[in-house]
Amino acid sequence: MRTDFVEIEVNGQRFRLYFDRVQSGVLHIHSRHGMTAEDAVALFFEGERDWNEQRRRFESRLGQRRMFWAWLHGQEGSTVIVLSCFEVQEGTE
Repeated sequence: MRTDFVEIEVNGQRFRLYFDRVQSGVLHIHSRHGMTAEDAVALFFEGERDWNEQRRRFESRLGQRRMFWAWLHGQEGSTVIVLSCFEVQEGTE
């Protein structure tokens, strides 16, 4: 059984977030970008969502925050896999 991720459920939607490969037990999005599971959930529910065909992923944005994500096994309505979640610095977009 894989143990490199955690799954949480919010409002009936399941999210999978992976742990960092270097910092054991710390979410990748927190270790690399200072973001939390709560940040990712807010971006999913409240953010503006677009499909990036070239990268085959969804991209959600809310203010300066961004999240890249996909449906588990490509099945819409299933578990959301959080690929990355970060804050964009002013003038870098």
